[in-house]
Amino acid sequence: MASGRRLAGSASLMRASPSASEEISRILRGELSTLEVGDAVTALFRERSLVGTVRYLGPVAFAEGEWVGVQVGAGQGVCDGTVGNTTYFVSRPGRAIFVPVRDATPLRPRADEAAPSGVPSPSAALGDQPSAAQHPSPDSASSGFCVVASYAGVCERGQSPDQPNKPNQDAVVMMEAPEGRADTLLLCVFDGHGDHGHLVSAHLERRVPAILFEHTDDQLAADPGGCARTALAKAEAELISDPTVETGLSGSTAVVCIVQRDVVTIANVGDSRAMLVQTDGRALIPKDLTADHKPTLPRETRRILLAGGELRAIRYPDGEEGPVRVWCGGGSDVPGLAMSRSVCDTVGKRAGVSSEPDITTTTLTKSDAFLVVASDGLWEFMEGEDVCTGILVAHGEAARAGDPASHLTRAVTELKAEAVHRWLEQEGAVDDTSIVLAEIGFVADEAETADHGGQGVSGPAADGTSAPDEDTDRGAPGAPATAAATSSAAAAAAPVAGTASA
Repeated sequence: MASGRRLAGSASLMRASPSASEEISRILRGELSTLEVGDAVTALFRERSLVGTVRYLGPVAFAEGEWVGVQVGAGQGVCDGTVGNTTYFVSRPGRAIFVPVRDATPLRPRADEAAPSGVPSPSAALGDQPSAAQHPSPDSASSGFCVVASYAGVCERGQSPDQPNKPNQDAVVMMEAPEGRADTLLLCVFDGHGDHGHLVSAHLERRVPAILFEHTDDQLAADPGGCARTALAKAEAELISDPTVETGLSGSTAVVCIVQRDVVTIANVGDSRAMLVQTDGRALIPKDLTADHKPTLPRETRRILLAGGELRAIRYPDGEEGPVRVWCGGGSDVPGLAMSRSVCDTVGKRAGVSSEPDITTTTLTKSDAFLVVASDGLWEFMEGEDVCTGILVAHGEAARAGDPASHLTRAVTELKAEAVHRWLEQEGAVDDTSIVLAEIGFVADEAETADHGGQGVSGPAADGTSAPDEDTDRGAPGAPATAAATSSAAAAAAPVAGTASA
């Protein structure tokens, strides 16, 4: 990651809790014991995250330490071998895991289908391993609240054969409120475009946090979405009035996430995206928090047409038709934006392109494991399910390496690498890619804290998180007054991570 940027800002955060890390560990520990004969499962290999969908007929021990998920009939992916007429995938430590496929048509045996011979039952092979049913539900009753507990992020320049020296037009913010202010965590992604897109995103990176924290704590608490809207509007006005920045055909997306204890307020402009990763104790499930601003959305189409703009796609040299874009009226060849909202892009404003953000508010619950904020360098060729898979694989690798605290940095590295692989495979070039991954933890209230000997927060620190910085003493978002917190930043060529311990 030699071309990665050092991310400005870090955070003093809560110790992470079992809500994310332990839930993933439970999924991994229960990967076989929670499966039923006939389930569709996904084989996840380190070499490539997704190997294929197979049919689970029960674990089989061909040798000590080997567990085998068996594929019979139709399937996809490359098998490990064949025993008789049975094709199988092998899961060894550090090699692969089997995870239930959600939303897939169950491949359960029909009532008239004979059970396979020579395959021991799951219970016989697994002995007394715990099942998911033995673990508490993420939503089980408990008094307290959720917080963002730790984070990691990467912001890396893309690859363009035609423009080898093209600057990184993405920018990322991961920071908390200044000293002495109410606990607020800010996570942002800006994806610039156009000749001066890098200047636009860099200005937003600097000025949006500064303007946001010009508001008083009371103002931020009462209307965080309004404060974010004001910050974006002021930063945009500064850019448009700057004669050194060409904003007519340059602009940026913006995803501004303001985390105040268990409330996440998001201001979104464009096609960068924020997503929650939730857990039901057996799998990770994606949940979009923002919707891409595309000109084909009815409300966006109406605004553009009323402003006199036009919508049409262009055909590429290979004959493929590209996405619908926004153009000024009269058959104009500008601006040609593939999104309907953007910061700046003043030419596009004449065609109905808007910089007004959508504001959404989400209250975190114990079912929420991670918050993902990323540019379309990640989302262009990866779905939410792919992101969940990357997180799950990285967590397993960190656990097997005896370094569970590294699971966030491993996850952003894994996701970035997979995004690059897909871009090269599909386009022969790579877009700038920014990914922020935040882990969500649970903080017990005072009564529960007293029952546990004064320990109000639990999480990755118990699994071996890095030690706190000695010179950091600031409280974390939503933390009890006695909780200490730390921040850390990695070098430019590595993902940036922030962690804390109580």
